[in-house]
Amino acid sequence: RTRIILTGGLTKTPDCSQIVADVFDLPVTLFVESGDEGSAWGAGVLAKFRRECSLESSPKRSWSEFVGSIKQATKQYEPGPKAVIAYEKHFQQYTKKLKEVHPQLE
Repeated sequence: RTRIILTGGLTKTPDCSQIVADVFDLPVTLFVESGDEGSAWGAGVLAKFRRECSLESSPKRSWSEFVGSIKQATKQYEPGPKAVIAYEKHFQQYTKKLKEVHPQLE
């Protein structure tokens, strides 16, 4: 994966978008105008992409190319290096404790 695309209610809170970028250590793109109907909008975009893929006459584009062609205002969030390290540290602590409690997860 090279980036995360967010739509829906999560896009209304900028701090949440930054946290997603930091936790996954990937850039996050928000489609600003899709916030109110994000799930339906995302489903429509995915359906349009799948239809384009199924048509022999359509140019074969990757998902990234397709999404990049959508003409809509976007906002970008980049992972913060210090936050990425902090979240990774906490995740390692969490998985260690989880395995202590549930050894079958090894």
